[in-house]
Amino acid sequence: MRSARANVAYRRLSTAAASSSSDDARFLWSLQPFRSTRSLGFTSNDELPVAMQQLRAEAAACIPKRRAGDFVRIAADALQMLGALPSHHRLWFDSKVAFVREPGPAAPIFNAVMAKVFNKACDHSSACEYRLTNTSAGYATSGQKGVGKSTVLRACTALAATLLPNVVSAYVDAHAHMQCINGKAPSSSPFTMLREALLARKDALLAEGIPTAMFESLSDAGDANDIACLAAQHGLVTMLAIDEMVCVYPSADIWMQLHQLATHSSTALFLADSTSRLREIVQSNSNSRSSALTKRRFGMTQPSLNDTKVAHISLPPFTERSQYSAYLSARFPSSHADTLGIDVDRLHALTGGRVRSISNVCTSIDEHKEYASPPTVPPTGSWQRFVLDRLRDLQEKAGYTSPFQMVSVPFEDIVRWRAVWQRSATASGVQQAGAASAAAARAATLADEPACGWDVVEDLIDEDVISAVYAGDEDAASPAYTFATPAQYLKLAGLTRAHRGGAATAS
Repeated sequence: MRSARANVAYRRLSTAAASSSSDDARFLWSLQPFRSTRSLGFTSNDELPVAMQQLRAEAAACIPKRRAGDFVRIAADALQMLGALPSHHRLWFDSKVAFVREPGPAAPIFNAVMAKVFNKACDHSSACEYRLTNTSAGYATSGQKGVGKSTVLRACTALAATLLPNVVSAYVDAHAHMQCINGKAPSSSPFTMLREALLARKDALLAEGIPTAMFESLSDAGDANDIACLAAQHGLVTMLAIDEMVCVYPSADIWMQLHQLATHSSTALFLADSTSRLREIVQSNSNSRSSALTKRRFGMTQPSLNDTKVAHISLPPFTERSQYSAYLSARFPSSHADTLGIDVDRLHALTGGRVRSISNVCTSIDEHKEYASPPTVPPTGSWQRFVLDRLRDLQEKAGYTSPFQMVSVPFEDIVRWRAVWQRSATASGVQQAGAASAAAARAATLADEPACGWDVVEDLIDEDVISAVYAGDEDAASPAYTFATPAQYLKLAGLTRAHRGGAATAS
């Protein structure tokens, strides 16, 4: 039974949505409160390391027969254990955001990353009975902000070194690392994290039989390739995860070291970024459209990390009701998905399927706080609003009425809309001003060669106006594009709530 306090919060939220006259207030969502989560049974900080040691032993038993599938399942269990720890514990991980179980969209990413690291570890372990030609380095993952890319990478980085004795792993937030401090460039390379990771594991690695001489030689390792080679000489696999990857692309030195790591058989390399540029810079070459685009943006084209070395995979948001049911059941194990009282259509419309936003909504209501985040839409006359209005018109023309069914358009349509908007703005003498129109002003000055269209589309993605939709074909020339969240359409269409059974309620 819900507490009286939760009921009061629910009534206040519902009343605010029903009574306010403003558009934003009418868009508030009245979600049912959740039941409190239940502990999974860990009563002390000392209990988990013992349980983790058991999982570590089970993971080691997978190496001789190269049982990658069993190892991935063990890793998922280990992640759940980390999430059950008190938040102040050094091994705690927010499993509410790191939802890597099927049918969640992050599950294939988690499985692929952990399987890749496991196979690399097998190839360099004397216990493994057979070897594979494991030349590909890893994966480059792109997706909207908030879909869980960073969380999955951090989880995999922690689990790899915890479960596999011959793996040393490091996670780098490139945006934070490359930021200038007091006008000065960063004093160290992000690859120094590999050196620090080896030194941090010194005691454990010495216990595993790694000689002291290796750590003495670390100070002489000049770059990332030297560190990886030194580790490989002693049967170690280095795993490096770099988030916000676009930030390091302009640095020729960092990119060359990255290129060397991508070709090193004992290195597992995983990249992530929130913009659509990641795929272009990883796979660009001198004869491609992506080369022209990256040269326009950065002033140079770096050597390709083509998909035989670092394959591109996209991480989409939640797109199916079954994914919400699985997430809610995993987060609230004391309840059942069908008894939580949650209108999943409304939840999807508000969050756009981004697991970070879903977690924020669930946390706020579970803690009896009022939470509402009405969508913002660009002002009338702006380029961004023009795109959203065209998408809205197509949505209504198609007769789609569910937040899980949003219309999508190809790249060429958006480029054509830009040309129409530019002619209209020029003819009417509309003057755009402010930060919201900065991307439109820049787009209007671009040359008319094909590459400029990609600049425009990427700006719309960066500003959270639209999102990319990969229809299961990562090799397609380009994805389709739709609303960044279904709530954008509902706001523009004058609808105050997502609906059930096909009937929408007009404001």
